[in-house]
Amino acid sequence: MTGWLRRGGRLACAWIAAALLAACGGGVGTGGTGSEAQGPITGFGSVIVAGVTWDDTSATVLDDDGNAVVRDGNELRLGMTVEVDGTDGDAPAARTIRLDTTIVGPVASVDAAGRALAVLGQNVRIDAGTVFDESLPNGMASLRPGDSVVVYALPEAAGDGHLATRVEAAPSGAATRLRGRVSAFDAAARTLRIGALELDFDDASNVPAGLGDGMLVRVTLNLPDGRGRWSVASFGRADTPPAEGAQLRVDGLIRGYTGINGFVVNGITVDAGLATVRPVGAVLANGVRVEVRGEVSGGVLRAERLQVMGGNDGAARTYRLNGRIASVNAAQGTFVLRKTVVDYRNAEFRNGTSADLGAGDVVRVEGTLSADGARLVATRVEFR
Repeated sequence: MTGWLRRGGRLACAWIAAALLAACGGGVGTGGTGSEAQGPITGFGSVIVAGVTWDDTSATVLDDDGNAVVRDGNELRLGMTVEVDGTDGDAPAARTIRLDTTIVGPVASVDAAGRALAVLGQNVRIDAGTVFDESLPNGMASLRPGDSVVVYALPEAAGDGHLATRVEAAPSGAATRLRGRVSAFDAAARTLRIGALELDFDDASNVPAGLGDGMLVRVTLNLPDGRGRWSVASFGRADTPPAEGAQLRVDGLIRGYTGINGFVVNGITVDAGLATVRPVGAVLANGVRVEVRGEVSGGVLRAERLQVMGGNDGAARTYRLNGRIASVNAAQGTFVLRKTVVDYRNAEFRNGTSADLGAGDVVRVEGTLSADGARLVATRVEFR
């Protein structure tokens, strides 16, 4: 990652070096070994996943079907859940970044008081860390039953629910998709459930071997028939277990906690018995959000470091974005960057002022999410 060019030609590298060191935990590893990560994107500089800054300059971005995504500066967005495969070392580099969508489909109900959505029979919880796309300018208040949305999410600590990390309006013609665990499997009737949604898979393609209760699946759905019944058009790719010996970073909610030596994060079994836990004295329990780093051995992530983020860290998290401004609304004091609305009215500016903002400018932004998740409230804007 290169230093930013100040207006006037001077390099501003010191701040970047400090930020990179912090993001990477002081430089994770030095051997250039294989490295993987799972979790939502929490910043850019290049791209930050599971607390690590990955150089994505040469990375191939893949969609849910494994197709390469055209890179235009907006293909990766704040809050998207992704899987990263790359190299380890003092400057981790991503080889591939795979988007991992949880739900694409119509909203059945909006519970404003309970901060929850029902989408395709799935309970989707909204918290202070849920990012809403610019297509939903009022956050959750923009949604109505029948609206089609794309949801990126983490599995909840219990049951089949989801904690949304990003919500977008679905593009016209988007395939209806769902990712979740099978229940109520009936091989004779060729039916199953994901969450509260009953599905017929009689005519589905790519039915996985051993399909049954508890299996995590990705499905593309046919629209309901005349009797309102949903059916599976096809089963998507199966999850690939992390490579043995890989350095793995995971950002998610603790599930199935039985003690420091046994719990699950994003479907990965973790043993943190020898890990350095931060902050000191932090309590681990189901539902606590953590960033875990370590090596995969025997199919288990043997944690070396575990950072407790808390059950709801979104309000306190500082997010970093960089890229090219798509549009500016000077009257509202906002601009759009990587499909995220940035409120710059109270920001400190570096290498320019708010009057210099214009579409096409390349900037770096630091800030926190607004209460409704619809905007990034900038604390600093720096021109590149």
